[in-house]
Amino acid sequence: MVNSAYITDLRAIDGYLPVAAVNRANFVAEIAGRRYRMQGGGSFAIQPPAPADDREMARLVKGWDYLNDWEILTGGEGEEILTVKLDLDGARRWRPRVRERFGIPP
Repeated sequence: MVNSAYITDLRAIDGYLPVAAVNRANFVAEIAGRRYRMQGGGSFAIQPPAPADDREMARLVKGWDYLNDWEILTGGEGEEILTVKLDLDGARRWRPRVRERFGIPP
């Protein structure tokens, strides 16, 4: 099974988009008299950086082997309310430059 966080990382860099992924809490469901443990948790938010200039962008791109620094929020397994402020404008400004640099058509 493919890790959904990995797929989301790909979407974040492919579209240079902030992503908020919300998952449900762990719970036990009763279905037709049988009990099933439902896995949940693991909510997270990913924020692509919005560098100050081209030089900083070039420096950042060299370190994009992993996107761990993009993850700005992670949730636990239980039910919780999390808030995050995403910089949509920064990603929107840099999206065309990033796509051009990686040869992704507009």
